[in-house]
Amino acid sequence: MEKGYKIRALFKGEDMKVIHASIEKCNRYSKHSDKAKCTVISCDNAEGCSLYKEGKCELLRSSFWTRTVCPHGNVSRENGFTRRALKYHDWIRKREELYKDNLDVLTGGPKKIFDTGEYIGFPYVNFMDSDDKTAVPFITKDSRILPYIKKEDFTIETIACILALKGKLYYSTDRDEINKKLCRHLKEIFPDKFRECVDAGICVEELDNKASNVGRIAYLHTLKAGVELERNWIWDGIDSIASKSSEPLWSISRVNTKAMTDISLKIKIDKTVTVEIKDEKFVTNDTIFVD
Repeated sequence: MEKGYKIRALFKGEDMKVIHASIEKCNRYSKHSDKAKCTVISCDNAEGCSLYKEGKCELLRSSFWTRTVCPHGNVSRENGFTRRALKYHDWIRKREELYKDNLDVLTGGPKKIFDTGEYIGFPYVNFMDSDDKTAVPFITKDSRILPYIKKEDFTIETIACILALKGKLYYSTDRDEINKKLCRHLKEIFPDKFRECVDAGICVEELDNKASNVGRIAYLHTLKAGVELERNWIWDGIDSIASKSSEPLWSISRVNTKAMTDISLKIKIDKTVTVEIKDEKFVTNDTIFVD
């Protein structure tokens, strides 16, 4: 893919801008036939997307089992050369230079409702595997139903239809649990819409006050100080985790460590670090959940 190459929008036919790129290089475990790969994500509405503003993208949530889509974005993939080829390193270097401002800048979006600016996304795979999903005004592309609705269709009537969907579920997930999760996400992301649903009897009122966050996954930097992680690591509530160990550092060579019985370490963490909530006391109104 040469510089200046433009990808056309999946739905609109407008020019896209590159928002993320990643380069997969060969390593010592790669087969001789494996080639370097370059993946590029482009979007025509990045500035209006709630996920992009958080450094995330729904298209990066794709996996072997699930292929995500977006009405504003597109993914292009390019194969390079095997590591034995003379052009292997030159091919990688050119793409690193071409996409230097976009290399690995975004992460995958959470499995929760989000706003693209023009559409509302419902990344709940289970909802799309239902026989009566045509009752919901999901958008379509080439006769394929996509898990998005236009913002003007984001009404309590539409939400009621989504919660009423029936059909086969992936991984035997309980439908009631999925519905509770959607209502919980509505409360966190669209509180006014959630209140409308409660008043209309669509979402349960008790969710507003009694739902526990224990067991949920949240970003560590949005929790109160004191969260205990594995191996005595503790969140300081600012930007780091600290550890206090009573075990001597026997692995350090040429140093007498037998008397070293009180060792403190501090590591600055990235904002993408997540933890499972073990105690409700560490959750605040500003806590951001992944699930």
